[in-house]
Amino acid sequence: MALHSVVLALVVLFSSTIITLGDSNLRVQQAITKCRDKLLEDPAFPQAQHMLGMLLETTGSDLDEIAELSWQAGDCDDRPLETSKRVDALIRAGNTFSQLGHAGRATRAYQRALTLVEDPSMAETILHQVTPSLFREDRQARTTIDSGMELATLASLITTKFPLSPVTHQFQGAVSRKAGNVEDAFQSYHKATTLLSESDSKSATESYILATSAARQAGRNLETQLQYLQLALPQAGENNDLKAEVYNHMGIAYKSAGQTEAAIRWFQSALEAKPKCGHALAHLASLDAPLSATTFDADYVQGLFDSYSSRFEEELVHRLHYQGHEWVAQALVRLWERIPTTGISGTIVDLGVGSGLVGEALVRQLAKPPTLVGVDLSRRMVEMARGRTLGGNRIYQRVEQEDAETFLKGLKKESIDAVVAADVFIYIGELDGVVSASWKVLSPDGVLVFSVELAKEGMILLPSGRFGHSKVYIQDLAKRTGFNLKLWKEGILRMQNGAPVHGAVVVFQKNE
Repeated sequence: MALHSVVLALVVLFSSTIITLGDSNLRVQQAITKCRDKLLEDPAFPQAQHMLGMLLETTGSDLDEIAELSWQAGDCDDRPLETSKRVDALIRAGNTFSQLGHAGRATRAYQRALTLVEDPSMAETILHQVTPSLFREDRQARTTIDSGMELATLASLITTKFPLSPVTHQFQGAVSRKAGNVEDAFQSYHKATTLLSESDSKSATESYILATSAARQAGRNLETQLQYLQLALPQAGENNDLKAEVYNHMGIAYKSAGQTEAAIRWFQSALEAKPKCGHALAHLASLDAPLSATTFDADYVQGLFDSYSSRFEEELVHRLHYQGHEWVAQALVRLWERIPTTGISGTIVDLGVGSGLVGEALVRQLAKPPTLVGVDLSRRMVEMARGRTLGGNRIYQRVEQEDAETFLKGLKKESIDAVVAADVFIYIGELDGVVSASWKVLSPDGVLVFSVELAKEGMILLPSGRFGHSKVYIQDLAKRTGFNLKLWKEGILRMQNGAPVHGAVVVFQKNE
């Protein structure tokens, strides 16, 4: 529910008080006060609990309070509250519990919501919305609940309640796959393909692709995998995005079977259907196929990090010994303290914020906490950064889901002191646009600090599926965009397959 609608609803709920639609912050605080006053009179009033939870979400308030309020509003069997609002409250509770790392409580909130729903299409909508949160894994999760068992219970509930819904069987497949039961996962995904609606080509295509992946994981042969994809192709029709997705999975099937030439042909077909298709480009690069690439499509980067978010820090920092966030933070801290004109407003924009690693490193190292603003294409990464705290305080004052260049172009000229980008430009490739946008928003003497992976010359897509940049490219980039190159320092950025990945930390300074 939009904030405007929440406030209007409060006018109806508390008819003795009229809340004007003037200043938005004032309206929110007035609405919060009225909700709290009502809860002092009646601590178990579900309408006020629900509305207060939604209002607090807009203010960046304590997540624990938001989760508890939403849970109480949804779990109100003995008090009147519309079913749709109970379901909404429970989903909000589940999302917030998941953000806090309470996997078991999140699952129970979603399960409670689904027990209230009788319409299969509504259940499918809920599952699409909550599945990313349910399958998130947090190394620091504050729960002792066996979330795998909770998920299995939820899957059993919905497949029994909605046995003809393909989405519920897809969910059962995802639960089985998470538990390592690859054969059960394959059978569930196969079942979903037998229940498809011809009217929903996107869902049908997705089901066939899921069945293909599960078949491969369960050890089925190439012919079986291709059968599902051949059924998916007519569903894709003239939708180039769907066609590219099917072509990519054709390529993956042949690549996994060791048939490199056939794989390359299918990946090239994906590029014809969807130029800049990140999946196709990354696979072609890994096969040393000839290609010319300057960037990835946004959908690829968003999907990559949405799926990677559940294991992002555990894998990148702890297994691959990633250093980029520390390099960038340390380089900025040295400049922040040395240059008196930097840090006047204390505002730093963190491009590709991820889970908030750079922000935490900066807050730990700077004597005065900066104002940190984050932006990321990945919805799940944005959620993680928004919820990141240190000493009980949120690290980022604002985190938005948007493309980095677009976000920068929406800021006022010379409104911030620093832009940081750790392990971000390796997924952008051609950097002129985002660097020029950074120059515009930086204050005089402001800095852009970023990391790159090394290329021998120019800018190229590496076999790893990430872009590499040479020192000469970076030097020329500084000249083209009006920056001074203040630092180029090489080192080992991370490990990959047991081998070091060489990179550099770079500082551009704006001097007019």
